[in-house]
Amino acid sequence: MKDAMSEIYQVLLKNVAIEQATLKGKKHNIYYYEMPDGELPANLIIIRPYSPPSPAYSGSDKYLAQRLIFQIDVQSVDRMTCKKLQIAIEQSLSELGYRRLLNQELDEYFKDTRRYVDARRYQKITRIYDTNY
Repeated sequence: MKDAMSEIYQVLLKNVAIEQATLKGKKHNIYYYEMPDGELPANLIIIRPYSPPSPAYSGSDKYLAQRLIFQIDVQSVDRMTCKKLQIAIEQSLSELGYRRLLNQELDEYFKDTRRYVDARRYQKITRIYDTNY
């Protein structure tokens, strides 16, 4: 079985800008599903499935391809860092075949946490017969 979240994580770390912006000690501040507890790092990325994999195409009573949708949140204490990281994320995800879903985004400053948040959704329809997600 394939793990799309791990594929996304690995392709993000291949990008030098993302790797450097999220590195803290020997660990990267890239998380699955939710933010970490405690003090937040200056920059972090959260990979969230927006929905479970769903059938994209079918034929002969079988699903032939899957639709994968993920939301990638970037949080930072610097507004432009959010923008630069989202550009790098979009470029990295395009290598895996993901495209941005327009009009499903968040660009906000949260006064409570003093952090900028830029969240975008990305979709991929797998190749035919690639349904093991």
